[in-house]
Amino acid sequence: MLILDRRLGEWIDSNVGISIQIVRLNARRVKLGFVLPDDVRVVRRELGPPEYLTCGPAANTEGKTPWDDTSPGDTPTPRSSG
Repeated sequence: MLILDRRLGEWIDSNVGISIQIVRLNARRVKLGFVLPDDVRVVRRELGPPEYLTCGPAANTEGKTPWDDTSPGDTPTPRSSG
């Protein structure tokens, strides 16, 4: 897991077309803005791993989500393809 400190208005960019901006901060919450490729899907973890994360072009090749082998509170380890 990569952990970064950011200030309001700052960005985090990746080499795969994903950018995240810190949009709003207050004492208890952070609001994030995402710029993503059309085939990338994002879901809030507290909603659980929905079906649509395991199908379609954004799915991994094993048909599982990173949460499949973790308990609540664990950090998922992305699977390598191949």
